[in-house]
Amino acid sequence: MRYFAFRSLFSAPKNFLHVFAIFGLASILSGTSPARAQIPGAKIYAEYNIHFAGFNLGMLKFSSRTNGANYSMKGETEVSLLGGLIYKWRGKTSASGSYKGYTITPKRFNFSFADNKKSGSIKMRFTGAQVSSLKIRPHKAPSASAIPVTRSHMTNVYDPFSALLAFTSTGKSYKSVCQKTIPIFEGKMRFDIKLSFKKVARINQRSSGGYSGRLVVCKAKYVPISGHKPHKKEVRFMAKNNGVEVWLMPLPHSRMYVPYQIIVPTPYGTGKLVSSFFQIKQYGRPKVALVQ
Repeated sequence: MRYFAFRSLFSAPKNFLHVFAIFGLASILSGTSPARAQIPGAKIYAEYNIHFAGFNLGMLKFSSRTNGANYSMKGETEVSLLGGLIYKWRGKTSASGSYKGYTITPKRFNFSFADNKKSGSIKMRFTGAQVSSLKIRPHKAPSASAIPVTRSHMTNVYDPFSALLAFTSTGKSYKSVCQKTIPIFEGKMRFDIKLSFKKVARINQRSSGGYSGRLVVCKAKYVPISGHKPHKKEVRFMAKNNGVEVWLMPLPHSRMYVPYQIIVPTPYGTGKLVSSFFQIKQYGRPKVALVQ
């Protein structure tokens, strides 16, 4: 039973895996203003273990780099069952663009995936505030049962990776870290992710280099707008799901908050994205590294 649940979750990037990754990554830069976090020469590298229904399925690796007013990001995800003998899924994502103050302007977004049986990719280009080019492989006509995506749905939006920067905050209070609504278009679907404050928690790590202290727990809400099939079980479940949580921890010597763990209940079991390593290098500041 768990095997079929696993296949349902990870066999298609349009299902929970894509939404799960977005929930997990959309807060990586939460808690700091772009002017403070994205200084020239800033580099971030993070690793997260992926758990689902009691299984340790793989790892998500994320890196970003800024130079002046430009940014670039890369991410790699690999999940497998029994070391890939039964099932393996790999995904790569990259994005780049520019920022000025609190204004984030995406320019390029690339996503590719492959599993045991199929592969595909999404390439988006932006001009100003609009998606100007979109290539999806393999090409498939939109389903008649899907909510149509209009030109307005591809205007004033972020790709999933550039949404990371859009989730920035001054972090003056715990509640302000979580108060965000971000419009996202990932190539086929348009949706919002809404964060709101839920509580403050505390952890005590015994391992050397681990974080001990307060965590800000945000409630995350998935709001589908277009490109989705309203009758799909996964879509209806996620739209009604009030159990998604993003646990954020503050980085030492920084106003930045990064995800300690992300919890995503699904109809097949609970998925978790748990941090194992996080490092940030900023010009003129001490290097910060956390090992969980």
